[in-house]
Amino acid sequence: MHPDDIPNFIANYGPNDERFIRFEWNGKPPDDFEDANMDFREAVIEAVVEDLDAAPILLVRDLYRAETRFSAEAWCIGGEVGRLGEHLLRRGEDLYIEDYLDGKDQSFDAHVSTDFLVDRPLAEHLLGVVRLRLESAADEESIELLSGARSCSRGG
Repeated sequence: MHPDDIPNFIANYGPNDERFIRFEWNGKPPDDFEDANMDFREAVIEAVVEDLDAAPILLVRDLYRAETRFSAEAWCIGGEVGRLGEHLLRRGEDLYIEDYLDGKDQSFDAHVSTDFLVDRPLAEHLLGVVRLRLESAADEESIELLSGARSCSRGG
């Protein structure tokens, strides 16, 4: 059962509430495709993008994750995912680099929809963080994810 009061849900969002907005696919092909949380998640996204600064950054991250994961199976993506991703990097700064990159890699639609114009100071900061994290990355998955970000910054 989803909470009925979306403003209250947003204002009081915490880690245990992710279950209401996560991508909850029934595992079936497009003709029978269902995401049990899609309608509620879309309503929350609509409210969140009205004032992104008022939304908890954790909620923005979880919405971004859910929408990009949705895109991998639905072969489409919500129109606001790019704003969510940009906000993650601008407000969340380096805390959510891996979440942003992982979401961007979920599908072609996610990759294209999450692009945004990055100002030079933010780009330099994020690239510096990626370089530092690459130096200490221990697992192949992290190395691959972060290496992709580094190579994008060089134009390929």
